[in-house]
Amino acid sequence: MQRRISSVFASYEASRAGVGSTGGGGFAAREEDRTIEVTQSNAAQAVLANAHPHESGDPDATMPPGELPGLPPLEPLAKPRVLVIDDSRIVRSSITKHIRENFDIREATNGEEGWQILVVDSTIQVVISDLGMPKLDGYGLLERIRASKVARIKGVPVIIVSGSDEERTKASALGATDFITKGMTTVELISRLDSLVRLSQTARELEETRSQVAEAATSDALTGLGTLAFIVKHGAIMFSHARRHHAPVSVLRIKLESFGDIRERTGQQVSDQILVAIARLLTGRMRKEDSAARIGDEEFLIVAPSTAVSNAVVFAKRLLEEINAAKITYQKQPIKLTASIGVSVSELDRAESFADLLTVALRRLNSAIADGGSRVLAEDQESGAPLQASAPLDIERALAMLLAGREAEVEPHVGHLARRLLPLVRFCDGVFSRNAQAIPTVVEADHTQIPELPTLTVDPFDKTQRMSALREVQVKRGDE
Repeated sequence: MQRRISSVFASYEASRAGVGSTGGGGFAAREEDRTIEVTQSNAAQAVLANAHPHESGDPDATMPPGELPGLPPLEPLAKPRVLVIDDSRIVRSSITKHIRENFDIREATNGEEGWQILVVDSTIQVVISDLGMPKLDGYGLLERIRASKVARIKGVPVIIVSGSDEERTKASALGATDFITKGMTTVELISRLDSLVRLSQTARELEETRSQVAEAATSDALTGLGTLAFIVKHGAIMFSHARRHHAPVSVLRIKLESFGDIRERTGQQVSDQILVAIARLLTGRMRKEDSAARIGDEEFLIVAPSTAVSNAVVFAKRLLEEINAAKITYQKQPIKLTASIGVSVSELDRAESFADLLTVALRRLNSAIADGGSRVLAEDQESGAPLQASAPLDIERALAMLLAGREAEVEPHVGHLARRLLPLVRFCDGVFSRNAQAIPTVVEADHTQIPELPTLTVDPFDKTQRMSALREVQVKRGDE
């Protein structure tokens, strides 16, 4: 920015002296191979009005180039950052001396130290490394960089300081980008660094664009399942619909364990085929109303509306059994797949949003993996609460079980049943409060006899609420 302002001043002074005029009172200011046409009547006059030396009251006052009165000093343009790794202080100093005017330098004395710097400093665009170093040599550093799961690190250009053809051949096979010798001229070194910096910047821009496209997509290109963006939006709709209709929504987060090792062993193409096969297995076991997505490299998610916890657990265990039993061979050797599944359910987990369900399911998935993996977890271990059975979706079924004397089987569902029946109870209570004659006192002979309900010692809804109108009438009539 300083060069731009200085260039504008110089061009303006030249135009006043009749030098370099572009015609029509305009002038041209060059900045990094770009020509910007500016006219004295607009932008140039505005800049000069703020920068005119007479503003200070001293007609002979001068102003340092690039500084404007009343504004903070302009920051210099940031230099590209280069990481120099060598156990020799003399070699590091020599490289730094040649490139410090054009690049910002960070130094490391060995491969391990250089790796730590590269991990935490995202601004490093090029690495210059020696091969023979303590703790972690250049070959080991190259292997670690190219095996990284972080795109920024994996794709960083690495220049190796090497002299022999044998060293270059080995380093090239491990992913070295370029090679230099310790006697290389400054001009050649800077030229190579400039080229690699542009390459690094282009690669990062492409990766950012790719990430943005992937985030906006609704279909996973590999498996054909939904993406995270799709499932978050669609899941929120299903959650809202289920809440209006007082129905549960279950979420299953499924992660293939040790899949990174399988990918390293089999390669990208084979591991992708495994993911496609798992996606087909999931979709083949789902209902039409369920939705599935691939939300990570080896992680999948299923959203099942109108599915209570016991049904979700049965479904998850069946999926886990089929994944574990999958027969996959590579080069005549079997590949053993294992997975863990975290389950969350809207009603039992008191979720207020679909995001809450995702968070709870992830917490349980991580707990399942930490406990040894290859398991389904549908409860929080720290709570110690037993897994609750499926809450019935049909009130008629619960009544039939009560009539058959199966109260013990209904008791675990009482919370769900109470939530479903509470609106009806409140409505009836309101009607009875307005019209006491509407309260039934006898059951017709041809009706099915309903067993008496046990007396509740603790009100399940509100310990402080007053006695209902129905109960008041019953007390007055002596119906206790």
